[in-house]
Amino acid sequence: MSSQTPAVPMRKVAVASCVGTTIEYYDFFIYGTAAALVFPKVFFPALGATAGTVAAFATFAVAFVARPVGAILSDTSATGSAASAP
Repeated sequence: MSSQTPAVPMRKVAVASCVGTTIEYYDFFIYGTAAALVFPKVFFPALGATAGTVAAFATFAVAFVARPVGAILSDTSATGSAASAP
């Protein structure tokens, strides 16, 4: 029984990477737009305009930092180590 994984064409990898990056960019673009225009009024009305915008962008910053940290932690918990053995 062979333990090698089948080769994936480089074109398929490139297309999947491009699609994933595009979706992630779109997600952050929409969230950033909502953080600037909607979140201060909806979630932070008591803080005022400027402080509400700063608080909304702080939530955006937390999301920006939490994604890679979550990816590292989920990889570590799934494989038992940060780098999976081939």
